[in-house]
Amino acid sequence: MFSKPLAFIREILFAYSFGITHITDFFFFAFNLSNSLIWSILKTYSGSFMPVFLDIKSKDNDSATEFLANSFLWIIIQSIVLFVSTSLIIFLWQCHDKLISTNLALSIILLSVSYATLAGIGQFLTVICQSYYQFFYPVLFAFLFNIFTVGALLFFTKPFGINAFIFSQVIWAILQIIGLWIWIKKRIKKNIFKKLKLFNINQKRLLNLLLPTLIGTNLWPIHLFIATTAASWLASGAISAVNYSARFEYGTAGLVIFSIMSALFPTMISFASENKINEFKRTFSNGMNAIIYLMSPIVFSTIFFSYIIISITYRHGAFNNSAALITSQFLSYHILMLYTIGITGMSYQAFIALKKPWESFWSILAGIIFNIIFCALFVKPYGIFIVALGSIIGTLISSIWQLYILDKKGLFSLNRFLTKILIRGFIAFLCCLFFYCISHFLHLRGYFEIAYPLSSIAFYFILSFILKWEESKYFYNKVFKLTKKFTY
Repeated sequence: MFSKPLAFIREILFAYSFGITHITDFFFFAFNLSNSLIWSILKTYSGSFMPVFLDIKSKDNDSATEFLANSFLWIIIQSIVLFVSTSLIIFLWQCHDKLISTNLALSIILLSVSYATLAGIGQFLTVICQSYYQFFYPVLFAFLFNIFTVGALLFFTKPFGINAFIFSQVIWAILQIIGLWIWIKKRIKKNIFKKLKLFNINQKRLLNLLLPTLIGTNLWPIHLFIATTAASWLASGAISAVNYSARFEYGTAGLVIFSIMSALFPTMISFASENKINEFKRTFSNGMNAIIYLMSPIVFSTIFFSYIIISITYRHGAFNNSAALITSQFLSYHILMLYTIGITGMSYQAFIALKKPWESFWSILAGIIFNIIFCALFVKPYGIFIVALGSIIGTLISSIWQLYILDKKGLFSLNRFLTKILIRGFIAFLCCLFFYCISHFLHLRGYFEIAYPLSSIAFYFILSFILKWEESKYFYNKVFKLTKKFTY
Protein backbone atom coordinates (compact mmCIF):
# COMPACT_ATOMS: atom_id res chain seq x y z
CA MET A 1 0.00 0.00 0.00
CA PHE A 2 2.90 2.36 0.71
CA SER A 3 3.94 2.11 -2.95
CA LYS A 4 0.54 3.31 -4.24
CA PRO A 5 1.26 7.05 -3.96
CA LEU A 6 4.37 6.54 -6.08
CA ALA A 7 2.35 4.45 -8.55
CA PHE A 8 -0.11 7.34 -8.77
CA ILE A 9 2.75 9.75 -9.51
CA ARG A 10 4.07 7.33 -12.14
CA GLU A 11 0.74 7.30 -13.98
CA ILE A 12 0.56 11.12 -13.92
CA LEU A 13 4.09 11.42 -15.32
CA PHE A 14 3.45 8.79 -18.01
CA ALA A 15 0.34 10.61 -19.23
CA TYR A 16 2.17 13.94 -19.06
CA SER A 17 5.08 12.61 -21.11
CA PHE A 18 3.24 10.62 -23.79
CA GLY A 19 -0.49 11.44 -23.81
CA ILE A 20 -2.50 9.46 -26.40
CA THR A 21 -0.68 8.82 -29.69
CA HIS A 22 0.12 6.02 -32.16
CA ILE A 23 3.20 5.26 -30.05
CA THR A 24 1.19 4.78 -26.84
CA ASP A 25 -1.34 2.64 -28.74
CA PHE A 26 1.47 0.38 -29.93
CA PHE A 27 3.17 0.33 -26.53
CA PHE A 28 -0.01 -0.68 -24.72
CA PHE A 29 -0.77 -3.37 -27.31
CA ALA A 30 2.76 -4.84 -27.16
CA PHE A 31 2.88 -4.56 -23.37
CA ASN A 32 -0.51 -6.23 -22.86
CA LEU A 33 0.23 -9.00 -25.36
CA SER A 34 3.57 -9.68 -23.64
CA ASN A 35 1.85 -9.82 -20.27
CA SER A 36 -0.92 -12.06 -21.60
CA LEU A 37 1.40 -14.55 -23.29
CA ILE A 38 4.41 -14.53 -20.94
CA TRP A 39 3.83 -13.02 -17.51
CA SER A 40 0.35 -14.53 -17.23
CA ILE A 41 1.54 -18.04 -18.13
CA LEU A 42 4.50 -17.86 -15.74
CA LYS A 43 2.26 -16.40 -13.05
CA THR A 44 -0.14 -19.29 -13.67
CA TYR A 45 2.61 -21.82 -13.11
CA SER A 46 3.59 -19.97 -9.91
CA GLY A 47 -0.02 -19.92 -8.70
CA SER A 48 -0.33 -23.67 -9.30
CA PHE A 49 2.99 -24.23 -7.54
CA MET A 50 1.98 -22.63 -4.22
CA PRO A 51 -0.75 -25.03 -2.92
CA VAL A 52 1.21 -28.12 -4.03
CA PHE A 53 4.44 -26.83 -2.46
CA LEU A 54 2.73 -25.92 0.84
CA ASP A 55 1.14 -29.37 1.02
CA ILE A 56 4.47 -31.15 0.38
CA LYS A 57 6.33 -28.82 2.78
CA SER A 58 3.92 -29.66 5.61
CA LYS A 59 4.93 -33.34 5.27
CA ASP A 60 8.56 -33.44 4.10
CA ASN A 61 11.00 -30.52 3.71
CA ASP A 62 13.45 -32.46 1.51
CA SER A 63 10.73 -33.43 -0.96
CA ALA A 64 9.53 -29.84 -0.96
CA THR A 65 13.02 -28.57 -1.83
CA GLU A 66 13.32 -31.08 -4.69
CA PHE A 67 9.92 -29.99 -6.02
CA LEU A 68 10.96 -26.34 -5.75
CA ALA A 69 14.18 -26.99 -7.72
CA ASN A 70 12.30 -28.91 -10.39
CA SER A 71 9.68 -26.16 -10.70
CA PHE A 72 12.37 -23.48 -10.97
CA LEU A 73 13.97 -25.38 -13.87
CA TRP A 74 10.63 -25.51 -15.68
CA ILE A 75 10.11 -21.77 -15.12
CA ILE A 76 13.43 -21.09 -16.89
CA ILE A 77 12.53 -23.40 -19.80
CA GLN A 78 9.11 -21.78 -20.20
CA SER A 79 10.64 -18.30 -20.04
CA ILE A 80 13.02 -18.98 -22.93
CA VAL A 81 10.32 -20.49 -25.15
CA LEU A 82 7.82 -17.72 -24.41
CA PHE A 83 10.38 -14.95 -24.94
CA VAL A 84 11.20 -16.14 -28.46
CA SER A 85 7.63 -16.98 -29.53
CA THR A 86 6.05 -13.78 -28.17
CA SER A 87 8.68 -11.55 -29.77
CA LEU A 88 7.98 -13.22 -33.10
CA ILE A 89 4.19 -12.89 -32.78
CA ILE A 90 4.27 -9.16 -31.98
CA PHE A 91 6.83 -8.48 -34.71
CA LEU A 92 4.70 -10.26 -37.33
CA TRP A 93 1.68 -8.26 -36.23
CA GLN A 94 3.63 -5.00 -36.54
CA CYS A 95 4.76 -5.84 -40.08
CA HIS A 96 1.17 -5.64 -41.32
CA ASP A 97 0.20 -2.52 -39.42
CA LYS A 98 2.94 0.12 -39.46
CA LEU A 99 1.75 2.62 -36.89
CA ILE A 100 5.30 3.66 -36.01
CA SER A 101 8.82 3.19 -37.38
CA THR A 102 10.23 -0.34 -37.50
CA ASN A 103 13.26 0.44 -35.30
CA LEU A 104 11.14 2.00 -32.55
CA ALA A 105 8.65 -0.86 -32.76
CA LEU A 106 11.42 -3.48 -32.45
CA SER A 107 12.93 -1.80 -29.40
CA ILE A 108 9.50 -1.55 -27.71
CA ILE A 109 8.80 -5.21 -28.51
CA LEU A 110 12.11 -6.54 -27.18
CA LEU A 111 12.04 -4.45 -24.02
CA SER A 112 8.37 -5.27 -23.30
CA VAL A 113 8.93 -8.99 -23.84
CA SER A 114 12.10 -8.92 -21.72
CA TYR A 115 10.27 -7.23 -18.87
CA ALA A 116 7.33 -9.67 -19.01
CA THR A 117 9.74 -12.64 -18.97
CA LEU A 118 11.85 -11.37 -16.06
CA ALA A 119 8.76 -10.27 -14.12
CA GLY A 120 7.33 -13.78 -14.57
CA ILE A 121 10.45 -15.32 -13.04
CA GLY A 122 10.28 -12.75 -10.24
CA GLN A 123 6.65 -13.70 -9.61
CA PHE A 124 7.69 -17.33 -9.09
CA LEU A 125 10.30 -16.26 -6.53
CA THR A 126 7.71 -14.02 -4.86
CA VAL A 127 5.36 -16.99 -4.46
CA ILE A 128 8.18 -18.96 -2.81
CA CYS A 129 8.69 -16.11 -0.33
CA GLN A 130 4.96 -15.99 0.39
CA SER A 131 4.97 -19.76 0.95
CA TYR A 132 7.39 -19.12 3.81
CA TYR A 133 5.16 -16.22 4.99
CA GLN A 134 7.72 -13.65 3.95
CA PHE A 135 5.84 -10.58 2.67
CA PHE A 136 8.28 -7.77 3.40
CA TYR A 137 10.69 -8.27 0.49
CA PRO A 138 7.96 -8.63 -2.18
CA VAL A 139 6.40 -5.40 -0.89
CA LEU A 140 9.83 -3.73 -0.83
CA PHE A 141 10.46 -4.60 -4.47
CA ALA A 142 6.99 -3.39 -5.43
CA PHE A 143 7.98 -0.07 -3.86
CA LEU A 144 11.32 -0.06 -5.71
CA PHE A 145 9.48 -0.72 -8.99
CA ASN A 146 7.71 2.60 -8.65
CA ILE A 147 10.97 4.33 -7.65
CA PHE A 148 12.66 3.08 -10.83
CA THR A 149 9.80 3.93 -13.19
CA VAL A 150 9.17 7.36 -11.68
CA GLY A 151 12.89 8.13 -11.92
CA ALA A 152 12.93 7.10 -15.58
CA LEU A 153 9.92 9.29 -16.37
CA LEU A 154 11.47 12.28 -14.58
CA PHE A 155 14.99 12.13 -15.97
CA PHE A 156 15.29 9.87 -19.02
CA THR A 157 12.11 9.85 -21.13
CA LYS A 158 12.73 13.28 -22.60
CA PRO A 159 16.06 12.33 -24.25
CA PHE A 160 15.33 8.61 -24.79
CA GLY A 161 11.54 8.42 -25.18
CA ILE A 162 9.23 5.62 -24.10
CA ASN A 163 12.05 3.03 -24.24
CA ALA A 164 13.63 4.58 -21.14
CA PHE A 165 10.43 3.84 -19.22
CA ILE A 166 10.35 0.19 -20.32
CA PHE A 167 14.09 -0.24 -19.73
CA SER A 168 13.68 0.93 -16.12
CA GLN A 169 11.17 -1.90 -15.64
CA VAL A 170 13.65 -4.42 -17.04
CA ILE A 171 16.39 -3.24 -14.64
CA TRP A 172 13.97 -3.47 -11.71
CA ALA A 173 12.93 -7.02 -12.70
CA ILE A 174 16.59 -8.13 -12.74
CA LEU A 175 17.23 -6.63 -9.28
CA GLN A 176 14.04 -8.25 -7.95
CA ILE A 177 15.20 -11.69 -9.11
CA ILE A 178 18.62 -11.21 -7.50
CA GLY A 179 17.21 -9.89 -4.20
CA LEU A 180 14.51 -12.55 -3.75
CA TRP A 181 16.89 -15.33 -4.76
CA ILE A 182 19.36 -14.27 -2.05
CA TRP A 183 16.60 -14.42 0.61
CA ILE A 184 15.32 -17.81 -0.62
CA LYS A 185 18.83 -19.27 -0.61
CA LYS A 186 19.38 -18.12 2.98
CA ARG A 187 15.96 -19.44 4.06
CA ILE A 188 16.26 -22.89 2.50
CA LYS A 189 19.98 -23.30 3.37
CA LYS A 190 20.47 -25.84 0.58
CA ASN A 191 22.00 -25.71 -2.86
CA ILE A 192 18.94 -25.91 -5.08
CA PHE A 193 21.04 -26.39 -8.23
CA LYS A 194 22.25 -29.77 -6.96
CA LYS A 195 18.63 -30.94 -6.83
CA LEU A 196 17.72 -29.84 -10.36
CA LYS A 197 15.86 -32.57 -12.22
CA LEU A 198 13.75 -32.33 -15.33
CA PHE A 199 10.98 -34.58 -13.97
CA ASN A 200 9.33 -34.79 -10.58
CA ILE A 201 6.30 -36.88 -9.67
CA ASN A 202 4.60 -33.92 -7.98
CA GLN A 203 4.55 -32.01 -11.28
CA LYS A 204 1.48 -34.09 -12.16
CA ARG A 205 -0.39 -32.46 -9.29
CA LEU A 206 0.78 -29.04 -10.44
CA LEU A 207 -0.28 -29.71 -14.04
CA ASN A 208 -3.75 -30.68 -12.84
CA LEU A 209 -4.09 -27.13 -11.49
CA LEU A 210 -2.45 -25.44 -14.47
CA LEU A 211 -5.36 -24.87 -16.86
CA PRO A 212 -7.87 -23.61 -14.27
CA THR A 213 -5.13 -21.49 -12.70
CA LEU A 214 -4.27 -20.01 -16.12
CA ILE A 215 -7.79 -18.66 -16.32
CA GLY A 216 -8.29 -17.87 -12.64
CA THR A 217 -5.11 -15.99 -11.77
CA ASN A 218 -5.15 -13.94 -14.98
CA LEU A 219 -8.68 -12.59 -14.94
CA TRP A 220 -7.51 -8.99 -15.09
CA PRO A 221 -4.93 -9.31 -17.92
CA ILE A 222 -7.22 -11.59 -19.98
CA HIS A 223 -10.18 -9.21 -19.87
CA LEU A 224 -7.86 -6.24 -20.39
CA PHE A 225 -6.37 -7.91 -23.46
CA ILE A 226 -9.87 -8.57 -24.84
CA ALA A 227 -10.72 -4.89 -24.21
CA THR A 228 -7.47 -3.74 -25.85
CA THR A 229 -8.06 -5.92 -28.91
CA ALA A 230 -11.67 -4.72 -29.23
CA ALA A 231 -10.52 -1.10 -28.87
CA SER A 232 -8.06 -1.64 -31.75
CA TRP A 233 -11.09 -1.90 -34.05
CA LEU A 234 -12.12 1.63 -33.09
CA ALA A 235 -10.57 5.01 -33.87
CA SER A 236 -6.96 5.81 -33.01
CA GLY A 237 -6.56 6.55 -29.31
CA ALA A 238 -9.15 4.03 -28.09
CA ILE A 239 -6.44 1.53 -27.06
CA SER A 240 -4.66 4.15 -24.99
CA ALA A 241 -7.93 5.34 -23.41
CA VAL A 242 -8.79 1.79 -22.34
CA ASN A 243 -5.34 1.26 -20.84
CA TYR A 244 -5.09 4.61 -19.04
CA SER A 245 -8.45 3.81 -17.48
CA ALA A 246 -7.31 0.28 -16.61
CA ARG A 247 -4.14 1.61 -14.99
CA PHE A 248 -6.21 3.84 -12.72
CA GLU A 249 -8.52 0.91 -11.90
CA TYR A 250 -5.60 -1.44 -11.29
CA GLY A 251 -4.10 1.03 -8.84
CA THR A 252 -7.43 1.22 -7.03
CA ALA A 253 -7.97 -2.53 -7.15
CA GLY A 254 -4.38 -3.15 -6.08
CA LEU A 255 -4.89 -0.99 -3.03
CA VAL A 256 -7.96 -2.93 -1.93
CA ILE A 257 -8.81 -6.12 -3.81
CA PHE A 258 -5.39 -7.58 -4.54
CA SER A 259 -4.04 -6.63 -1.11
CA ILE A 260 -6.89 -8.53 0.58
CA MET A 261 -6.57 -11.52 -1.77
CA SER A 262 -2.79 -11.77 -1.30
CA ALA A 263 -3.06 -11.53 2.48
CA LEU A 264 -5.84 -14.13 2.87
CA PHE A 265 -4.82 -16.74 0.27
CA PRO A 266 -2.11 -18.53 2.34
CA THR A 267 -4.45 -18.53 5.37
CA MET A 268 -7.30 -20.08 3.38
CA ILE A 269 -4.95 -22.76 2.03
CA SER A 270 -3.78 -23.60 5.57
CA PHE A 271 -7.33 -23.84 6.96
CA ALA A 272 -8.48 -25.97 4.03
CA SER A 273 -5.46 -28.29 4.33
CA GLU A 274 -6.07 -28.73 8.06
CA ASN A 275 -9.82 -29.26 7.43
CA LYS A 276 -10.74 -26.27 9.60
CA ILE A 277 -13.88 -25.55 7.60
CA ASN A 278 -15.46 -23.01 9.97
CA GLU A 279 -12.27 -20.94 10.06
CA PHE A 280 -12.05 -21.21 6.26
CA LYS A 281 -15.66 -20.02 5.84
CA ARG A 282 -15.11 -17.10 8.21
CA THR A 283 -11.88 -16.00 6.49
CA PHE A 284 -13.43 -16.19 3.02
CA SER A 285 -16.59 -14.38 4.11
CA ASN A 286 -14.61 -11.62 5.83
CA GLY A 287 -12.51 -11.13 2.71
CA MET A 288 -15.57 -10.84 0.46
CA ASN A 289 -17.29 -8.41 2.83
CA ALA A 290 -14.14 -6.27 3.08
CA ILE A 291 -13.88 -6.01 -0.72
CA ILE A 292 -17.50 -4.87 -1.09
CA TYR A 293 -17.32 -2.48 1.87
CA LEU A 294 -14.14 -0.76 0.68
CA MET A 295 -14.84 -0.80 -3.07
CA SER A 296 -18.43 0.55 -3.01
CA PRO A 297 -17.59 4.24 -2.40
CA ILE A 298 -14.61 4.09 -4.79
CA VAL A 299 -16.71 2.61 -7.60
CA PHE A 300 -19.63 5.04 -7.33
CA SER A 301 -17.52 8.14 -6.75
CA THR A 302 -15.61 7.24 -9.93
CA ILE A 303 -18.87 6.82 -11.87
CA PHE A 304 -20.13 10.24 -10.82
CA PHE A 305 -16.83 12.13 -10.99
CA SER A 306 -14.83 10.25 -13.67
CA TYR A 307 -13.99 13.37 -15.68
CA ILE A 308 -12.76 15.24 -12.60
CA ILE A 309 -10.63 12.25 -11.53
CA ILE A 310 -9.10 11.73 -14.98
CA SER A 311 -8.51 15.46 -15.51
CA ILE A 312 -6.68 15.86 -12.21
CA THR A 313 -4.76 12.60 -12.65
CA TYR A 314 -3.80 12.71 -16.32
CA ARG A 315 -4.69 16.00 -18.03
CA HIS A 316 -1.23 17.55 -18.08
CA GLY A 317 1.38 18.00 -20.79
CA ALA A 318 0.73 15.75 -23.78
CA PHE A 319 -2.53 14.41 -22.30
CA ASN A 320 -5.06 16.95 -23.60
CA ASN A 321 -8.80 17.51 -23.00
CA SER A 322 -9.97 15.21 -25.82
CA ALA A 323 -7.87 12.40 -24.30
CA ALA A 324 -9.43 13.11 -20.88
CA LEU A 325 -12.95 12.94 -22.34
CA ILE A 326 -12.59 9.55 -24.03
CA THR A 327 -10.71 8.06 -21.05
CA SER A 328 -13.24 9.30 -18.47
CA GLN A 329 -16.12 8.06 -20.61
CA PHE A 330 -14.70 4.53 -20.64
CA LEU A 331 -13.75 4.67 -16.96
CA SER A 332 -17.26 5.65 -15.85
CA TYR A 333 -18.57 2.37 -17.29
CA HIS A 334 -15.66 0.01 -16.76
CA ILE A 335 -15.10 0.84 -13.07
CA LEU A 336 -18.07 -1.41 -12.20
CA MET A 337 -15.90 -4.38 -13.14
CA LEU A 338 -13.92 -3.88 -9.92
CA TYR A 339 -16.89 -5.33 -8.05
CA THR A 340 -17.12 -8.41 -10.23
CA ILE A 341 -13.37 -8.96 -10.68
CA GLY A 342 -12.87 -8.83 -6.90
CA ILE A 343 -15.67 -11.32 -6.22
CA THR A 344 -14.52 -13.67 -9.00
CA GLY A 345 -10.86 -13.54 -7.93
CA MET A 346 -11.61 -14.14 -4.26
CA SER A 347 -13.99 -17.02 -5.09
CA TYR A 348 -11.43 -18.58 -7.39
CA GLN A 349 -8.86 -18.57 -4.57
CA ALA A 350 -11.38 -20.38 -2.36
CA PHE A 351 -11.68 -23.17 -4.95
CA ILE A 352 -7.88 -23.41 -5.25
CA ALA A 353 -7.53 -23.65 -1.46
CA LEU A 354 -10.15 -26.42 -1.44
CA LYS A 355 -8.20 -28.22 -4.22
CA LYS A 356 -11.21 -28.07 -6.54
CA PRO A 357 -10.06 -25.66 -9.25
CA TRP A 358 -12.06 -27.28 -12.06
CA GLU A 359 -15.32 -26.33 -10.34
CA SER A 360 -14.27 -22.70 -10.80
CA PHE A 361 -12.74 -23.10 -14.25
CA TRP A 362 -15.92 -23.41 -16.31
CA SER A 363 -17.59 -20.37 -14.81
CA ILE A 364 -14.56 -18.16 -15.50
CA LEU A 365 -14.18 -19.57 -19.03
CA ALA A 366 -17.87 -18.88 -19.74
CA GLY A 367 -17.39 -15.23 -18.74
CA ILE A 368 -14.34 -14.85 -20.98
CA ILE A 369 -16.08 -16.44 -23.98
CA PHE A 370 -19.10 -14.18 -23.48
CA ASN A 371 -16.84 -11.10 -23.40
CA ILE A 372 -15.10 -12.11 -26.64
CA ILE A 373 -18.36 -12.83 -28.53
CA PHE A 374 -20.12 -9.73 -27.17
CA CYS A 375 -17.26 -7.39 -28.19
CA ALA A 376 -16.88 -9.06 -31.60
CA LEU A 377 -20.58 -8.57 -32.39
CA PHE A 378 -21.27 -5.10 -31.04
CA VAL A 379 -18.07 -3.03 -30.59
CA LYS A 380 -17.97 -1.58 -34.12
CA PRO A 381 -21.58 -0.30 -34.24
CA TYR A 382 -21.77 0.84 -30.58
CA GLY A 383 -18.22 1.89 -29.77
CA ILE A 384 -16.17 1.93 -26.57
CA PHE A 385 -19.21 1.47 -24.31
CA ILE A 386 -19.45 -2.16 -25.51
CA VAL A 387 -15.81 -2.78 -24.56
CA ALA A 388 -16.63 -1.89 -20.95
CA LEU A 389 -19.98 -3.68 -20.88
CA GLY A 390 -18.49 -6.93 -22.20
CA SER A 391 -15.95 -7.04 -19.35
CA ILE A 392 -18.58 -6.23 -16.72
CA ILE A 393 -21.13 -8.85 -17.83
CA GLY A 394 -18.43 -11.48 -18.47
CA THR A 395 -16.99 -11.21 -14.95
CA LEU A 396 -20.51 -10.93 -13.47
CA ILE A 397 -21.41 -14.31 -15.01
CA SER A 398 -18.26 -15.86 -13.51
CA SER A 399 -18.76 -14.35 -10.05
CA ILE A 400 -22.43 -15.33 -9.61
CA TRP A 401 -21.78 -18.86 -10.91
CA GLN A 402 -18.89 -19.41 -8.48
CA LEU A 403 -20.76 -18.04 -5.48
CA TYR A 404 -23.75 -20.22 -6.33
CA ILE A 405 -21.51 -23.33 -6.20
CA LEU A 406 -19.99 -22.28 -2.86
CA ASP A 407 -23.46 -21.56 -1.51
CA LYS A 408 -24.66 -25.04 -2.48
CA LYS A 409 -21.65 -26.54 -0.67
CA GLY A 410 -22.60 -24.67 2.50
CA LEU A 411 -19.37 -22.65 2.44
CA PHE A 412 -20.95 -19.27 1.77
CA SER A 413 -24.32 -17.51 2.08
CA LEU A 414 -25.12 -16.05 -1.35
CA ASN A 415 -28.41 -14.39 -0.29
CA ARG A 416 -26.81 -12.64 2.68
CA PHE A 417 -23.91 -11.46 0.51
CA LEU A 418 -26.19 -10.09 -2.24
CA THR A 419 -28.15 -8.22 0.44
CA LYS A 420 -24.93 -6.66 1.71
CA ILE A 421 -23.92 -5.63 -1.81
CA LEU A 422 -27.27 -3.91 -2.37
CA ILE A 423 -27.14 -2.08 0.97
CA ARG A 424 -23.48 -1.01 0.72
CA GLY A 425 -23.86 -0.10 -2.94
CA PHE A 426 -27.07 1.87 -2.37
CA ILE A 427 -25.59 3.86 0.52
CA ALA A 428 -22.47 4.58 -1.58
CA PHE A 429 -24.71 5.66 -4.50
CA LEU A 430 -26.67 8.07 -2.28
CA CYS A 431 -23.49 9.58 -0.81
CA CYS A 432 -22.03 10.19 -4.24
CA LEU A 433 -25.33 11.49 -5.65
CA PHE A 434 -25.54 13.95 -2.77
CA PHE A 435 -22.11 15.43 -3.49
CA TYR A 436 -22.77 15.31 -7.24
CA CYS A 437 -25.79 17.57 -6.66
CA ILE A 438 -23.67 19.84 -4.45
CA SER A 439 -21.11 20.14 -7.28
CA HIS A 440 -23.77 21.81 -9.45
CA PHE A 441 -24.28 24.55 -6.88
CA LEU A 442 -20.80 24.87 -5.38
CA HIS A 443 -18.48 25.49 -8.32
CA LEU A 444 -14.95 24.57 -7.29
CA ARG A 445 -12.17 24.88 -9.85
CA GLY A 446 -8.94 23.07 -10.67
CA TYR A 447 -7.52 20.68 -8.11
CA PHE A 448 -10.16 21.68 -5.57
CA GLU A 449 -12.69 19.63 -7.55
CA ILE A 450 -11.19 16.47 -6.09
CA ALA A 451 -13.04 17.45 -2.88
CA TYR A 452 -16.28 16.10 -4.40
CA PRO A 453 -15.27 12.42 -4.81
CA LEU A 454 -13.16 12.44 -1.65
CA SER A 455 -16.00 13.92 0.40
CA SER A 456 -18.47 11.35 -0.92
CA ILE A 457 -16.09 8.53 0.08
CA ALA A 458 -15.50 10.03 3.53
CA PHE A 459 -19.25 10.54 4.02
CA TYR A 460 -19.87 6.86 3.19
CA PHE A 461 -17.40 5.66 5.82
CA ILE A 462 -18.81 8.05 8.42
CA LEU A 463 -22.30 6.68 7.76
CA SER A 464 -20.98 3.12 8.07
CA PHE A 465 -19.77 3.93 11.60
CA ILE A 466 -23.08 5.59 12.48
CA LEU A 467 -24.99 2.56 11.16
CA LYS A 468 -22.60 0.27 13.06
CA TRP A 469 -21.72 -2.04 10.18
CA GLU A 470 -19.54 -4.95 11.28
CA GLU A 471 -16.91 -4.12 8.64
CA SER A 472 -16.53 -0.58 10.01
CA LYS A 473 -16.01 -1.95 13.52
CA TYR A 474 -13.36 -4.35 12.27
CA PHE A 475 -11.37 -1.70 10.41
CA TYR A 476 -11.75 0.77 13.26
CA ASN A 477 -10.26 -1.75 15.68
CA LYS A 478 -7.39 -2.47 13.29
CA VAL A 479 -6.60 1.22 12.78
CA PHE A 480 -6.99 1.96 16.50
CA LYS A 481 -4.57 -0.82 17.45
CA LEU A 482 -2.07 0.30 14.81
CA THR A 483 -2.30 3.93 15.97
CA LYS A 484 -1.89 2.90 19.59
CA LYS A 485 1.13 0.77 18.69
CA PHE A 486 2.92 3.68 16.97
CA THR A 487 1.88 6.18 19.65
CA TYR A 488 3.14 4.18 22.59
